[in-house]
Amino acid sequence: MKPILVRTLLLSAVLAVLCGALPAFAQVISVTGYVYDGLTREAVNDVKVTFLDAEGSGKPNASTSHSGGYYLVTGLKPGKKYRIRIEKPNYFQVEHDFQAPNTGKYAEISRDFLVYSMRPGARLPLVVTPFFPKKSKLRVGSEEIMEELVGLLAMNPNVKIDIVTYPDNDDNKKENMQLTTDRAKAIRDYLVSKGISDARVKTTPKGDIDPLNPLPMRKQAKGKQYMGMVYIVVTQA
Repeated sequence: MKPILVRTLLLSAVLAVLCGALPAFAQVISVTGYVYDGLTREAVNDVKVTFLDAEGSGKPNASTSHSGGYYLVTGLKPGKKYRIRIEKPNYFQVEHDFQAPNTGKYAEISRDFLVYSMRPGARLPLVVTPFFPKKSKLRVGSEEIMEELVGLLAMNPNVKIDIVTYPDNDDNKKENMQLTTDRAKAIRDYLVSKGISDARVKTTPKGDIDPLNPLPMRKQAKGKQYMGMVYIVVTQA
């Protein structure tokens, strides 16, 4: 090869780098963030965060949280769909969908995750209630809440739970027991209808107000009403 041609090729390569015209393999996505306990909000180390190619091809990209729950996964491809798997012993394994942005430049995305203990006795509250006040029928729009619970149990098949329900007031204990019994049964029936074995699910309705979520001392704002909590308590893992 002639010297002039060699110098021309080298100069072209340098200009390509300086102008940002990097080859396709250098266009990568990184995801970074922290892993926290869903109940205590404390950082959790040693959690494995794995990005799996949704199409089933390609090598998984993974990282383990450390130094205050921090993780970093890099090498993701622009425009690809991934399934994020979060796992740690004695915690529920969970998965999330992720769409990498379709970009020609390096990008770093921040995303935090919550993990929940599945040690026997762990209590997971349904933060958004699937019921209307004083009603035991699953409300319209509660499917998303329930499907998250179905997915959690399906992904952790050895876990058994107790559905603990509390009433919306302390007016009548007998009526409250009927309400919470029906509510717990509605949730259990839904789980069973979605393929969760009934042997994995028990119910414990309560007739008294939740001691961890007592009635408000003052009148609540217009349109806001006290609702009894629903807890998913791990009985076996």
